Amino acid sequence: MRTAFESALDKIDRQIERYKGKHYHGRGDGRSAAEAAEPIIDDETGELSPLVARRKKFVLVPMNEEEAIVQMRDLGHDNFFVFYNAETSKINVLYRRRNGSYGLIEPEVG
Repeated sequence: MRTAFESALDKIDRQIERYKGKHYHGRGDGRSAAEAAEPIIDDETGELSPLVARRKKFVLVPMNEEEAIVQMRDLGHDNFFVFYNAETSKINVLYRRRNGSYGLIEPEVG
């Protein structure tokens, strides 16, 4: 009976975290995605503010999918991890799915 209770409590905790994530991570201002992507004009200067607010550069180390999962866990990346796949010689994106498994995006130039 205790394990059933703990299992139910774990499920409730996950649902709460998922709800809080959806609730707090939204724009919250009622704008559509198209409106949010429009350039913002500074009231004081009248200039356009950049759409890209932050840029980050990092070194891509060649690794396979298993190594990428380990790196993702070690670095504490909960959502996604970009890596250079040594087996395919392409940049891939590893992401965590809601059920705890992983997904892999393998982009192709079209």
